[in-house]
Amino acid sequence: MCLVADTGNHRVLIWKEGSEEGIVMAGGRGKGSELFQLDSPAGVSLEPGGRLRNMLIADTGNNRVLRWKPGAQEGEVVAGGHGKGSELHQLNEPRALALDASGALYIADLWNYRVVKWAPGASEGEVVAGGNGKGKGLHQLNWPYGVAVDGFGNLYVAEHLNHRVTRWEPGAKEGTLFAGGNGEGSELNQLCGPSGLFAEDTGAVLVADSGNHRIVRWWPEAAEGEIVAGTEESGFALNQLSWPSAVSVDKTNALLIADHLNHRVLRWPKGAKCGELFAGKGGVGSELDRFGSGF
Repeated sequence: MCLVADTGNHRVLIWKEGSEEGIVMAGGRGKGSELFQLDSPAGVSLEPGGRLRNMLIADTGNNRVLRWKPGAQEGEVVAGGHGKGSELHQLNEPRALALDASGALYIADLWNYRVVKWAPGASEGEVVAGGNGKGKGLHQLNWPYGVAVDGFGNLYVAEHLNHRVTRWEPGAKEGTLFAGGNGEGSELNQLCGPSGLFAEDTGAVLVADSGNHRIVRWWPEAAEGEIVAGTEESGFALNQLSWPSAVSVDKTNALLIADHLNHRVLRWPKGAKCGELFAGKGGVGSELDRFGSGF
């Protein structure tokens, strides 16, 4: 099973293994700002819980994060929702979400060049990374596109335009370089427009290295990453990716990859040389077997 933020169709789908099409779980009632609508959602996470779990949705165009309960007809605002802005109760195009063990929500606040942490029930966020303007300093971020939190509470931020991933310990005033940071490029010590992240229990971090059309695993203190999916060349073959935007891991340790420009999700078994189609038929559309222009 995987959840897909179908950006261009303003909806979130759930796709079960072996299914020919997805099921609309949120939105899908046109682009808009009502609580039953979404506007270009870019990220989705599940809150901890039992079999039925609440979704948290980065409702990017509405500058808010919604909680959507199973079977609900509309969401409830849990962060932002006070118009586009840089105050601590506002967001400016939230892009990606992560949760820590306490249930606190971390939001990649794209155009504010920061990551904010919202404690459960909070009325405003706390800046935990960046917030010092756009830049290359380790106290700054440049287009935070992806976030992940490990079991120790360390935050990882994919900086799309700095071509790096930085690691922020709890309470830190600046990050440390974790991956990339050697300029835009395709060498194994470089990244090109990194997007989604996934923190593994091993301490390694999976990086959707979008501009290099690959997924790389980066270990702590490593000088370079290792390619675990993709060929570095954009393509539609099952051993290729085209601008992957997100990555996760299922219960079998296979990768689930949002293959953005191919409009599909691939399942990539551990150690495999190619993936297998999990969701989407590869074309743009609003039918339940397809995704919109971005997801």
